[in-house]
Amino acid sequence: MKKIFLVIVSILIFAQASAQTEGKLGDDITYFLNIKIGKLIIKGTGKMWDSPSYDNTLLNPIRSQITQIEIEYGVTNIGDLVFSHCTSLTSVDIPSSVTSIGLGAFANCTSLTFVDIPNSITSIGEYAFESCTSLSSIEISNSVTSIRDFAFANCTSLSSIEIPNSVTSIGLGALANCTVLTSIVIPENVTSIGKSAFSYCTSLTSVIIPESVTGIGESAFNHCTSLTSIIISKNVISIGEDTFYNCSALSSVDIPKNVTSIGKSAFANCTSLTSIIIPKSVTSIGESAFANCASLASVIIPESVTSIEKWTFGNCTSLSSIDIPNSVTSIWDYAFGACSSLTSVIIPQSVVGIGNLAFGHCFRLKSITILNPNPAYYGYLYDLSDKSIDLDFNSLEISRSFFSDSTLKSCVLYVPRGSIASYREAEVWKEFLNIQEIDVPQ
Repeated sequence: MKKIFLVIVSILIFAQASAQTEGKLGDDITYFLNIKIGKLIIKGTGKMWDSPSYDNTLLNPIRSQITQIEIEYGVTNIGDLVFSHCTSLTSVDIPSSVTSIGLGAFANCTSLTFVDIPNSITSIGEYAFESCTSLSSIEISNSVTSIRDFAFANCTSLSSIEIPNSVTSIGLGALANCTVLTSIVIPENVTSIGKSAFSYCTSLTSVIIPESVTGIGESAFNHCTSLTSIIISKNVISIGEDTFYNCSALSSVDIPKNVTSIGKSAFANCTSLTSIIIPKSVTSIGESAFANCASLASVIIPESVTSIEKWTFGNCTSLSSIDIPNSVTSIWDYAFGACSSLTSVIIPQSVVGIGNLAFGHCFRLKSITILNPNPAYYGYLYDLSDKSIDLDFNSLEISRSFFSDSTLKSCVLYVPRGSIASYREAEVWKEFLNIQEIDVPQ
């Protein structure tokens, strides 16, 4: 009886071991794991199945034991999530019969150090190698046309990657948080760079964006704190929101002449940026576009700009002078707030509204020259084109925090000859102790 029991136990143990080390990954695809060396051999033809989820992959029972993968010729794809979380996997051999790598196929393979992608592969899925934290280099075949969303995101050991000329688009977060990547060459066939494509690549020092690129996605290079220079394609027409946000080492940038808009916070926190020339093609500059650029000493705003938005140059503490073009009609809240080196400002005749604290905390401000004989409204600005807003300017609260007491006492307000009486009666402006008239050139 005892011998029969031992035989049954042995059979069960053998069956369990077989179930764990052998199985199917497709209709005509099988796998076998050599437990002694951790090598997974995959044989067969045709399409590999997809795994249902990260937590329920086809290899769940054995994935922690896999150190090597050899896929034999005949398999045509690598299914979604199939090898994800194989945390002991160090190498994989992909045959030339494979044409695509699925979504998250190798995601979180934290011991994988190198991948050679054969020329047969035309598609690398989203999240394909996401969080492969030991992956130091990768070779992408010339047949791949796009690097899809988050394909190599969080590969924190990736120091080099060569993107082939066949690639035409770089997806959302494709190489985000690759913290040791020092340089990247974007091929001349790439037409678009996705949102957050290179964000938090904190070791990236330089980038050349080729002329084929017409659009740069939001946050594409944000928090690239080592980026010192960037060449932007002359065909780029817009710089998106947060594109270069917190690129704290960026000292200079040439904005191409075809750019029509600079997005919200596009260059905010670029604390090493010393000067900027905004081309005449630009018609809109977003809120906080250059906020906290502490080294920015000079800026040229073109006459194509009609509004200076909230916090556009806020806390640019080295900005000593500013030339506001005659096209500007409104200067919004905090637009130049805390520009503590600003000593003088000329507000053109075109300006009819000045927002709350537009020049607040500019403690070195010694003179303000206003060219409009009619005192500009000062306070909280509204979109006057919005007919649904019923404004009663007489009842609006006017903020006096625009000026400190010392500014009101020491700053000279220059106004057009013949308008001094109007300014001495206007809210906020009348608080100046020293208002003087000047002749305004016609």
